[in-house]
Amino acid sequence: MLYRIMILFIAGMLIASCGVISGNNQESETILERLDTKPIQVSGKTAMMIAAEQGDSRALKNFFAQGERINSIAPEGTAFSLALKNSHAAISRILLSAGSQWQPGFSEGDSSALIVAADQGFDGLVRTLIVRGARLDHV
Repeated sequence: MLYRIMILFIAGMLIASCGVISGNNQESETILERLDTKPIQVSGKTAMMIAAEQGDSRALKNFFAQGERINSIAPEGTAFSLALKNSHAAISRILLSAGSQWQPGFSEGDSSALIVAADQGFDGLVRTLIVRGARLDHV
């Protein structure tokens, strides 16, 4: 129980430090409006993907401010899939809230985003993915 409270506290601090999620903050709304959410295939990991994979919230905030493509799809995955697979729940939640697609980056023979989130105990992400239509019967 204490572990989950600590994770929620840390996630809250990361989200607050990014200033991206708050709907009351006019600056964050402007940043989110500049994001390019169209999916695009790329040949390798982008700088945003690397930042997400490493859990670097400061770099992610800078990419948001620059209007980077949040849904770039590389052979290795997406910013969201790389963050989730590397146990960065707060970064994954930030990316989802900013418009990241959750399906790409999880190949057919691998675990889905829902299974990865559940396996890691990320209850909030599990709920969010279910609400967004994640298949409950993925094998």
